[in-house]
Amino acid sequence: ACSGAGPPRTGTITAGGFSGGSSDRAPASDRSSGDAATDRQADPRAAQACDGTDVYKRQELAAGEYPLLLTGAGQALLTSGLVLLPGSETLLIASSLPRPDGAGSEQRLSALALGGRDPKWARLRLLHAAEGAPPLALAGPVGELLVDGVASGAVSAYAQLGKSLAVDEKLHLRSPGDSRALFDVTVTTGLALGSSATLVAVGEVGPLATPDESFGLTAFDEASGTVKSLPVVPAAGAPDGGIYLFHAADGVGAVTAKSSKGPLWSALSYQQGTPLSALPAGMNTLSLDGATAAVWQGALKLWPGRELSLIHI
Repeated sequence: ACSGAGPPRTGTITAGGFSGGSSDRAPASDRSSGDAATDRQADPRAAQACDGTDVYKRQELAAGEYPLLLTGAGQALLTSGLVLLPGSETLLIASSLPRPDGAGSEQRLSALALGGRDPKWARLRLLHAAEGAPPLALAGPVGELLVDGVASGAVSAYAQLGKSLAVDEKLHLRSPGDSRALFDVTVTTGLALGSSATLVAVGEVGPLATPDESFGLTAFDEASGTVKSLPVVPAAGAPDGGIYLFHAADGVGAVTAKSSKGPLWSALSYQQGTPLSALPAGMNTLSLDGATAAVWQGALKLWPGRELSLIHI
């Protein structure tokens, strides 16, 4: 993520990015995974390295137009343009998301204007950068609607809170138009009056995503430039997830399936499928066992209210 602020006739940028997973990072400038650079007459001052979910210290540049180059592993990943207005604050988001055709990933770069801070309000917005996740809404501690209907790739307007959020106070992610909470989000650092934050939804929603790749929420503090991973857990009362299993492994005999919550199906033969079975949203363990040995075992993370098919091959 890149952010900047400056006096009239100048602007500032900070390089970084969100590519899934979560981490807690303060502004830094000594990592070497990828570079985001502006090049106005090959000015090297704006070159910065980024790694994973990261953010970097602000850089002040003269107002004007700049070519922008994103590189990684010695290759040019993306070229674009950057316009810095006098006195502007700009947040650049560099993200790596799966291609729609499944053939690897692609780089994206977005530029967002940072809102002015007001001592009477605590301000926050939601940037939805989680590919494959449904539209999201955000509710406050007592259920008041803050952000509604943000689809993947979009950012909301700022919501204004007339009182600060206390340390470890909870926000709630919902489906738009639904009053039920899907996830509880713990704001571990709170949000004081006079501050502004951009909450970024990142990661994969697939059931087999690793912990580092799975869906999460990070908070970007627009004043300090720090990024903080926020704990996200299924809310109490969130709808269960549902799974089907189809046995497509030729040469493997009948299998039984059980989860960390108990038995699911028994004696499932080749080319047979199961009825729908409900499992709690969040992390589960699933194991498939043959007559004499384990066939497969792993973690299964279910999105609240979603149904999915598992194919054993």
